[in-house]
Amino acid sequence: MEKDRVKPYFEALLRQYVFNELSDDFLQKMNAEDLLQGVPVPIKASDFLSFRRGNSLTVLDIARAIGIAAGAVPDFLYIEAYQAFLHRIFQGRAEEVLVNEGYAYLKAGKLLEAACFFRAAIQCNKNSRDALYSYALCCREIYTAAGTQGIPEGLKSVLINNQKIQSRQNGAAALDEQKERKETEAFIAKFKAESMETLERLTVLHPEFAFAYYYLGYAYLNLGLYTKAYLTWNDFLEKVRLDPLVDEVQEEVKEIEERLLSLAVPMEIEAGAAAVTAGRYHEGIEILSRYTESAFASWWPMHYYLGIAYESIGEVEAAITSLRRALSLSPSNIEVMDELTAVYRAIGDRENEIKYARKIEIVKRNYAEEAEQSDK
Repeated sequence: MEKDRVKPYFEALLRQYVFNELSDDFLQKMNAEDLLQGVPVPIKASDFLSFRRGNSLTVLDIARAIGIAAGAVPDFLYIEAYQAFLHRIFQGRAEEVLVNEGYAYLKAGKLLEAACFFRAAIQCNKNSRDALYSYALCCREIYTAAGTQGIPEGLKSVLINNQKIQSRQNGAAALDEQKERKETEAFIAKFKAESMETLERLTVLHPEFAFAYYYLGYAYLNLGLYTKAYLTWNDFLEKVRLDPLVDEVQEEVKEIEERLLSLAVPMEIEAGAAAVTAGRYHEGIEILSRYTESAFASWWPMHYYLGIAYESIGEVEAAITSLRRALSLSPSNIEVMDELTAVYRAIGDRENEIKYARKIEIVKRNYAEEAEQSDK
């Protein structure tokens, strides 16, 4: 969590809490007067109102709220006091209790709160295998849920320009939907990165832990990093076969063995693209041309790299054919249109050079307009 890309989403949760100093009597009852005197303590707004009406507030209520606050904002002004309180209340077992609390919230579908508990547990022990693994999988649950349900309702009003989403009337609906879509895409991307980096950290700190490699392989696969996925899943199989409990995960072993077989062609295509990037154009053409009419024919980067390779060895017509095919699969791709413009310029085809240069201007203008609208 060195680059805390997801902190703003957790900070938004704290709007549901009231920060208030506790009375000396209450602190004494909790055995925390030396730790929390003069320190604003988070209390969930609903609990605070109940407390003001005379209902009791338990030490566990306070501890839960502090756990969420500590996980939400690890550099909070009073973080040291919060951590000391948690260690005392849970008698040196704060890491274990926070992880268990995180799973309870995860089971209840409160994903962001669960992640806060896991983050707080990581603060207790930055090398904790259980806390890091739980946090990585929780982030995975968060971005998976956002992919089908969007940003959690409670965050929308905070995340979209710190304003409530405007009521869909007077032509504002399209703009609001566009903002929401962009925020959702950013939300998913950040939690994907958070999950992947936490899994990578796990493989460094606990290289014997097989299931970090299992999920990390899927993270790489989702990014199109087929060779990294292949190598990572091979590590999973190697580690898991040394585990005394390997018989209990045979389903996962079989699943990954099948995945490895399915990666053969994507890895070949990836190798072909790498050959083109390295300037080995004939090698790249030899590899990539095998798959232009295969089940992978819809992968626009394959045709793009073929186009680059053909252009680089002077086969202009083949280059144009490949680049136009790439563009048909990715119609607003500026990178592909740039290459087409360069090819037509090189052969003196002014008409097509201007045609694609204008298309690039239109796409760039549309992107700029979208960005401007999103900022409003």
